Amino acid sequence: MKKRKAVIRGAATLAFMLCCVSGTTALAEGKWYKGDLHAHSLHSDGDSPVSDVIAKAESLGFDYFALTDHDGNMNGLPKHWSDPDYTSDKVTLLYGVEWTTDKGHANVWAAAPFDYSTLWEANTNGDLSKAVSAAHTQCALFSINHPTAYLCCPWKYPVPETIDSMEVWNSMYTIPNFNPLAIDQVWDNILMSGQRLPCVGGSDTHELKGIQSKLFSLGNPTTWVFANDKSAQSILDGIKAGHTSLSFSPDGPRVMFSADKNNDGIFETMNGDNMSGSGLSATFKISVADQNGTGEKGKIIALDKKAMEDLLTGAFWLNGSLKDLNISDLSNIRVIGVIKNGKLFKAWILTGQSPVVTFTDTLVDLNYYRVMFFGKPELDNPISQLLYGRLLGMTSPIYVGFHSDDAADDMKFYFGNLHSHCAVSDGKGTQKEAFTWARDVAKYNFYAITDHAEQTSPSEWKETGAQADAFNKPGSFVAMRGFEWSHALAGHINVYNTSSYTNSILTPSLDIFYYWLDKHNGLAQFNHPGREPLVFRNFAFNKSVADNIFAMETGNKGTGNSDGEYLAYYPKALTAGWNVAPTSNQDNHSLTTNSHRTAIITSELSRGAPLSAMKKRRLYSTDDPNINVVFKLKDTWMGSEVYSNNEPLLFTVDISDDEFIEKIELVNGSGHVVAVKTPATPTDKIQWNPMVPGKGIYYVKVTSENWYDDPDNHPIQIAVTAPITVK
Repeated sequence: MKKRKAVIRGAATLAFMLCCVSGTTALAEGKWYKGDLHAHSLHSDGDSPVSDVIAKAESLGFDYFALTDHDGNMNGLPKHWSDPDYTSDKVTLLYGVEWTTDKGHANVWAAAPFDYSTLWEANTNGDLSKAVSAAHTQCALFSINHPTAYLCCPWKYPVPETIDSMEVWNSMYTIPNFNPLAIDQVWDNILMSGQRLPCVGGSDTHELKGIQSKLFSLGNPTTWVFANDKSAQSILDGIKAGHTSLSFSPDGPRVMFSADKNNDGIFETMNGDNMSGSGLSATFKISVADQNGTGEKGKIIALDKKAMEDLLTGAFWLNGSLKDLNISDLSNIRVIGVIKNGKLFKAWILTGQSPVVTFTDTLVDLNYYRVMFFGKPELDNPISQLLYGRLLGMTSPIYVGFHSDDAADDMKFYFGNLHSHCAVSDGKGTQKEAFTWARDVAKYNFYAITDHAEQTSPSEWKETGAQADAFNKPGSFVAMRGFEWSHALAGHINVYNTSSYTNSILTPSLDIFYYWLDKHNGLAQFNHPGREPLVFRNFAFNKSVADNIFAMETGNKGTGNSDGEYLAYYPKALTAGWNVAPTSNQDNHSLTTNSHRTAIITSELSRGAPLSAMKKRRLYSTDDPNINVVFKLKDTWMGSEVYSNNEPLLFTVDISDDEFIEKIELVNGSGHVVAVKTPATPTDKIQWNPMVPGKGIYYVKVTSENWYDDPDNHPIQIAVTAPITVK
């Protein structure tokens, strides 16, 4: 089992990878270690000296501990590191600081003291990117704290892929940080975007003597880390790998989550790991390490849909959901819930001595699973029980087919077609013939067969998937299966990366279809907008599928960006609220092609990489089959949503082609040009750095000469990028 591959961002983070990570964490070789990653002393705003805090950590039996005093209280100097009492012969000490700004807090942990000055400079300048880079240069991890804290300091920065973890459980679970929102609205949204992000917890203890200490203390919650050994570097490696499990206290139950991808009886995958093998059926296992499991032999009772809904609302513990389950002792009820793609997927009641729960599911790329464990915390104080809620523990996810890109300089441009038909519906040729033609004749890097669902039988759907898997060859050709939901009035929508399909007969309205799309976690694209009269109800925004719908065709068949017919709808979709990237596809009904392409920007040609790039909207629409377009805001690529303090925005636009570039335009979300670059002399390569005053939606439109690419003999060719949304 391989350790999670870290996301690299530039030479600084590459140095972090080379000098800081001590190796792989093998499931059979490691052990679980417990500790607290977030606490304070008198050096910032705590009420106790370092000696007392360390003594408390030792008394709780911690294996490791991090004191993370606020950098602002210490004027950027981590004074607690040099405190002679910051030492222990029982607990492994990490060297931490809380990076404290008015837009959010983050913990920085390292295995040894380091120069904090660059991080402090980044703090004073509010520069998150520089702070993360500085941490990695110093062999430290950078972890977001209490992202939805409502008493103070919620996270207002973006969450770049370089972030190492997120504190999804801070002190008492329900108060003071509304961490159910952190999970539902922050963490799960990030995971749904295709980004791997481990979870950690932290008590954020400030008081060992005051009133706060009556409600929680160190270890509430506890972060368990699976690591090779107890050394500081191994603990950090385990966190970065996502081999983490959280419990409400040091002696509370710990949840373990693993998977057997090959169904050979060996559970080789643990939470934090990334599985490949889309289409395979895998077995998952959940067990609880519980010192307090007593009573009769454990029972497992699967919850029905209504009971799961009650569990989500909290009514499960209050109404009659438990009465009909024939459980003799209701006082020891505990519930395991599996969250799949942000939604409660399965849940079971556990009684008595904690049994092992298993379930199977078909793997689909960009899916993830994580576990939450509910019950009654063993606390005497009823107020504390209320403030903790009923959460006993949770795990980092197990991922399927997630992809993290290498350094930005190593990104590549791949050109292909996301919309085609064969004889399954109203096109020509078998699936095998279509994929053969796409690979060998059209020379696409990627190709999706998306037959009309209304004309597709279950056996044909299965055969399309089988042929896509047979033709998919990492490094040379990506073959994908999708379907086209074809509604005569509302419009046509392509769906990718689902194990099943639907049609406009079974889901006869947009609302019903959107419900299906959300439930099945599909990726979707608006096709040829305006061809059908209702134009997706005039692009009426639906929040439930905002993450699912990633693209809109600005080119279809022979109508490209230079024609302008479909491109005119692009700003309409953006202003309606959709974060969509433009695409240009063949909509093949015969085995012929033209020069128009969808371009995907990613580091490698494997199915997971383009799917991840599609999820992140890192693609563009082009009449030209080989023009390379870079559009970024600092390190952030096209397709991203970022946050700003209304400071001027400096974009990077980098174009290269084999034909002369006539004009580059920076366009806002309403379709108005806000900046223009016209080369003074003919050139096929140009870099431009336009600046705009502040927030908004921006994309790039590139006009180049057409010497030989476009068979329709347009004098120009146009490429249009995905937007960067600055909030």
